[in-house]
Amino acid sequence: MIRLVLNFCAMWRRAKRSILPEKGQLYTRQCADNPVSNPCLFEYVYFARPDSFIDKISVYSARVNMGTKLGEKIAREWEDLDIDVVIPIPETSCDIALEIARILDKPYRQGFVKNRYVGRTFIMPGQQLRP
Repeated sequence: MIRLVLNFCAMWRRAKRSILPEKGQLYTRQCADNPVSNPCLFEYVYFARPDSFIDKISVYSARVNMGTKLGEKIAREWEDLDIDVVIPIPETSCDIALEIARILDKPYRQGFVKNRYVGRTFIMPGQQLRP
């Protein structure tokens, strides 16, 4: 019996250790000459849950660090902006927005509420299909 596992995620090293074949042999093959892990920033910002880890990096910590860096950049480069409030859009950016609000000493508010019954409209092929 041969089990073929195709996994294109950045966590392949961890995934192959968790595969336990019941019978037969597990065959693995490195397809790239010089594999380099290039995690997608979209995973950290949008898709991943805050309690997840990607390549041993806490998604929550990565988001807080992004908020720190962005908050510092706004304070440094756009100090003349009259910011009233920091609002996360979408809700996965809450940790980032909280950190920006802390750095800028501005209030944090929930200004937009996602309709949890509508799916991901950005992947629909046309505007007419989007609600």
